[in-house]
Amino acid sequence: MMDKTSCQAPGWRMVDRFHGFRYSILLQNESNGDEIMKKIREKADEYSCFGWAQQPIDRSIVIVGEVRCNKHRGKQMGSWMRRLGTNVTLMEYPDTKIKLHFSYFKLVDKRRITCFRDQPHQCPEFA
Repeated sequence: MMDKTSCQAPGWRMVDRFHGFRYSILLQNESNGDEIMKKIREKADEYSCFGWAQQPIDRSIVIVGEVRCNKHRGKQMGSWMRRLGTNVTLMEYPDTKIKLHFSYFKLVDKRRITCFRDQPHQCPEFA
């Protein structure tokens, strides 16, 4: 039987095994959003990451989302995403938990309202 403290040992904690972050990507034009989201999903699948991407209908030149991967692949995924454009914002999660949890990488419908209390992709009522 495992006691509670052994679950907290280095190497077993979530932050030791996983890497999670939120992101926003400012597009040069709204027409390339679908293509970039598909590239993100393909890379997430290649790296065995899960999460989501969305090009919200109210902000058509921005892609937002979250990613969670194993520790090594998460850092690679973040580096790869930074190379997608000049205006990429990544916000790493200290506890690796992401807001919308899927068992795969999902492309979220534009009409779904997906926002947060803080930047990036902050809800208007929290601005």
